[in-house]
Parts: sequence; structure tokens; C-alpha cells
Amino acid sequence: MKFRLIILLFLLLSVRSFSQCCSQGTPMGGANNQSILNPGNVRVFAFGTHSRSIKQDVDSKYLIDGANFNFVGTNINIGITKRITFEGTIGYFINKSQFYKTSFVEPFSTVEMRGFGLSDAIIGLKGLLYKTDGGFELTAGLGAKIPSRYHYQVLEDGVQLSVDNQTSTIGFGVVPKLLVFKRFSKQNLSLFFINLYDINFKNFEQYRYGSGINSSLFIGKTFPKFSCKTDFIVELRSSFRLKDINFPANKERFVMATTGSFIGTISTQIGQTFMDKYRLAVAVDLPVYQKFNTSKLKNQFGVTASLVFDINAKKKKVYTNEEVKAHKTEVIFVNGGCEMCKERIENIALNEKGVSFANWNSESLMLTVKFDNNITSIGDIINSIVKSGHDSENQKTSNKTYNSLPKCCQYERILNE
Repeated sequence: MKFRLIILLFLLLSVRSFSQCCSQGTPMGGANNQSILNPGNVRVFAFGTHSRSIKQDVDSKYLIDGANFNFVGTNINIGITKRITFEGTIGYFINKSQFYKTSFVEPFSTVEMRGFGLSDAIIGLKGLLYKTDGGFELTAGLGAKIPSRYHYQVLEDGVQLSVDNQTSTIGFGVVPKLLVFKRFSKQNLSLFFINLYDINFKNFEQYRYGSGINSSLFIGKTFPKFSCKTDFIVELRSSFRLKDINFPANKERFVMATTGSFIGTISTQIGQTFMDKYRLAVAVDLPVYQKFNTSKLKNQFGVTASLVFDINAKKKKVYTNEEVKAHKTEVIFVNGGCEMCKERIENIALNEKGVSFANWNSESLMLTVKFDNNITSIGDIINSIVKSGHDSENQKTSNKTYNSLPKCCQYERILNE
């Protein structure tokens, strides 16, 4: 791609007149919205985002006509202890583009200034501070931001990309955060709040991107009459960013007065869960309030598709047909109410070491299991199932565990008098 010298001149004269059109680093705060994991377990959050920005005033003589970016990334959580989880995030900008007018009279023409490459990586820990049986959790985390490059990206024709087109902040930073979660089982409702601080240090090009505060409130709801596996989430998000600071050589620092912003966004999301551990979701972001320190591009919309899945660290032995035939077979009563119960009961049984086969009949409420009785017992299998919220004939789960099940899974209990 060839760029004209006039574009470079305009960039030098208006280096920050279009600040904040695209967020630096990973543009998906939701990538960090993961709970604490059990030791050795892994949760992967993969996502792709498309975001578009337009001019605040379509009739203005503003140099930049619009912008967009396409981004793919992943967030990985690894359970270290029962209260501490490692978290890492990295992504890649397929493009981080701004479109510049080369003429304000017909025939109009535009040139794309396109950045691409790895985003900053964020690695850190988060710990569970407080948890109750009523579904309340308080978690705090601290991450270190690591730049993917140490100098501004320069294109093949020698043009240096603007600071807004860079895919990395070119410097280190820290990302502390606080997470609050509350579940209301009877209403099939959950509330999730995250407050994330994006603190940037002076980078290797003697520039500091403005630090920011991102606060999000997620309201999640399932409708059992429709589907226990489909959830709807509304996110209310506010993003505040301070002004950038330039540190030119042999001069005092210079605050970039045209930078800084406050953006209010509403996001709607629909998700579908498969096999009790895979969740596919699509979210649409629409800004409802935007305030900048000067005329800039404004966010128009964003679309994100994501997939979350868990990996159990325990390796499951694969049994041959001959071994399965030799295993002991038991048929036991397990209470439940729907196909989601079937997946949960069978998965829990199969995760028990030594179990080679599990099938639960939703009509008869009978679970057929085959297992190596040298490794496990029917008692151990029943204990694991009861702890998940399902009564057996002689063992009952606690009322708190039963009430934590999705509404459509809350079967009619047969309690001993």
C-alpha cells in the first residue's frame, strides 16, 4: 500500500486530533470476566471483535473520515489453588484502520492508514477474597501489561503509523481490578460487576497513553420456559480515559489537551451453552453517550463473537471394549428434570476415575453406570452426583445446593419423612 507525503504531513500536524477512536491493547474487557477455577483446571475464552467509528459531524472538514478494527484474541485462566487463578490475555489486530480524506471537493478520495499485529499481553493473578453459600463472590486481581513491540510500527513505504493506529502502547503498565458476583437462583438472575483500571507508564517512544477506568455491570437472565441453556445478558459500561502526555526531547512534558474521553455503552448479548461446558455468545455494543475533549471520531457500534470452554486437568483413562464389558454395572435412582440434568449427571459420573460408561434416563430417572470396582465404588459415584445437586434414593443434596440449580433443573424432590 502506497501513502502520499501529504498524509504524513497531516499526521504530524494533527497527531492527536483523532485520539481515542480505538482503544489501546485488548479491546474486549469481557475477556477478563472469569471466575476462580479449581486447581489444575483451565478455562479458555476465545473471541473476535469488529468495531466501527464515524465522524462526529458528517459535514465537518475533519481530516479523518472514519475508522474500524478487526481483532481476535484469547484469555486463558488456570487454577493454581482453590482461591488463586492465573490469567493471561493476548490478541492480534487483523487491522486497526483510519481513513483519511485526500480531498474535500469532488471527486472525493480516501487513503487507509492501517496498523496490524499483536496487542499488548496482560498476565496476572486474581484471588477470591470472600464467598458465601448464597451465591455472592468478591474477587480482586492484578495484571502486568507487557508491550508486543518497543518502537512505533513503520509501514513499508517509511510512513510511521500514528499513535492511534499502533496495536501496542509500546510500554509497560499495570491492570488492577475488582470483581463482584451475585446469583439469584430462584429468579434465574445473576449480577456481575467489574471495575478495571488500565494504568499506562511512559513508553519507549517517550509518550504515555492516558490511563483509564472501565466499569461494567452485567445483568444475566435465563428463561426456563424457553431454554435452560440459553442466557441473555445486558451490560452497562462506562469508560473514562485521562489525557495523554508527550515527553519531547529536552523539553518539559506536554499534556495532549485534545485527548481524553468518557464513553457510556450498552451491550446486549445472547449465549448458548453446550454439554454443560461450552458457551457460544454474540454481543452487540451501542454507545449511548460520548464526550471528547475536542472533535473526534465517535464510536458507532461493535460486534463480538466468543466461545468459552473448560478443560479438566484430570486425564481420563480410555477403556477398551473388553475392559468395559468386564466392568461392574449398577443401575441407581438419580432425580432430575430435563436434558440439562442428563448432561450434568452423566458428565459428573464419567469424570469419576474408573467410570467407563454412564447413561441417565430422564423418564425412569435411572442411571446406568459401568465402572472398575478396583478404582472406584458406586458410593463414590453417588456422592459426586449428590454434591452437584441431584438426590439419589438414599442420599439427599443440601437445600442450598438444590436451590443453586437452574430453575428448569429443580425437579420435584422425594424427601424422607
